[in-house]
Amino acid sequence: MIATALDTTVLSDLAADLAEAGLPTSDLAEPGRRFFRFEDAAGIVGYAGMEGDGPDRLLRSLIVKPNRRSGSMGTAILGAIEQAATEEGVASLYLLTTTPNRSSGGMAMSWPTLPMRPTP
Repeated sequence: MIATALDTTVLSDLAADLAEAGLPTSDLAEPGRRFFRFEDAAGIVGYAGMEGDGPDRLLRSLIVKPNRRSGSMGTAILGAIEQAATEEGVASLYLLTTTPNRSSGGMAMSWPTLPMRPTP
């Protein structure tokens, strides 16, 4: 799988896929956000990003294209984002969700669940 960093001025395809999934799009180009497109020989698999600077960051907008939602593609994208975070010196990567029982979208995530509390 090939990961391509997206320029914040060219996020229309990501925004369209996020909107279709009911995920937020209004703040994609704000500072501190980095997004990646993931592709393989068959085309675009999906997108994911990170938000923040420093050792603690948020996992942002991990989405797999509807026609690619089999074969552990979401897990592969998550692994690639975790690797990119590690390479950037990130110590902790967090996922915020309003639907904790469905947060992984069917992916077998091994992240611990933390109690909900106000976030900055």
